[in-house]
Amino acid sequence: MAEGKLDKNEFRDMRIHIVEANDAMAPLGASSKMNTEWEFLTLLRDIGRRAAGEWLDRHFDQIGVRSTVDLPCIFGTSRCGAVV
Repeated sequence: MAEGKLDKNEFRDMRIHIVEANDAMAPLGASSKMNTEWEFLTLLRDIGRRAAGEWLDRHFDQIGVRSTVDLPCIFGTSRCGAVV
C-alpha cells in the first residue's frame, strides 16, 4: 500500500499488533505445552493479563492508527527498529 502498487479500492492498510510476554514465558520448557494443571493454566492467564495491561499502557493511543510491530524486522526482511 505504501508503495502505491495496490488498488486502494480493493485493499486496505492493516495495523498489526503483538502482545508478548517473552520474559515470563522463556523459562517454560517444551514440556509445559502438555501441562493441564489448573494452577499452571491460571499462571498463564495471569501472565497474559499482565502482558496485555502493560501493552495497553504503552500502545493504547496507537490502536487503529498505526502498527506497533515491525513485521519485516521480525521476519528478517528489513532492519529493525522502524516501527515500535
